[in-house]
Amino acid sequence: MKGASHIAPLGVRLPEELKSSLQERARDNGRSMNSEIVQILQDVIDGKLTAVESEQLQLINQLAREQRDIITKLERLTAEADNKKPT
Repeated sequence: MKGASHIAPLGVRLPEELKSSLQERARDNGRSMNSEIVQILQDVIDGKLTAVESEQLQLINQLAREQRDIITKLERLTAEADNKKPT
């Protein structure tokens, strides 16, 4: 980050669920939590995303993660069932 020594730290208290969501979102976007929060705020301030659009995007990301989890579980169950078939 450019001039990080000139940026004042800001302590923020977050509900645990929001913190977890931010951690997941940061991981999904390949960013640190700090970078993710800065990006979210910058996008909202720049008018790239309204708060509602940002929330919608977060829900879409959550649904995508849940869908990937379901597919992974189905693949695992299918593999287990194939292994149990008599040969």
